[in-house]
Amino acid sequence: MTEVKEIEISKIEEPKEALRSYFTQEALEELKESIAREGLLQPLLVRPVGDKYEIVAGHRRFIAIKELGWEKVPCIVKEMDDTETLIKRIHENIKREDIDPVDLAEIIHKLYDRGGYTFK
Repeated sequence: MTEVKEIEISKIEEPKEALRSYFTQEALEELKESIAREGLLQPLLVRPVGDKYEIVAGHRRFIAIKELGWEKVPCIVKEMDDTETLIKRIHENIKREDIDPVDLAEIIHKLYDRGGYTFK
């Protein structure tokens, strides 16, 4: 069973490698309205990094929550290395909405550079 943990906003860091180079202010405002109205329907996925946590999935939700003034956020905490983190981010972003082709190319290049992945 997956455990959801409430983590202070100040202990959560934005991703070292954000997958999207941009998103619109309008989309962020819509997300903020949804969270304010319905609450956070899906916890963030984070990984421990030192005494803090890095966002793996939920970067835009995190930005919306910060702007709404929340002090804590529900998170699923999972140990994972950099490659697994990048793969989870790819999966999360591709299934949600179209990703910019340039952003996708940069992601694929990062996986290739890390080894163990080929273009087949």
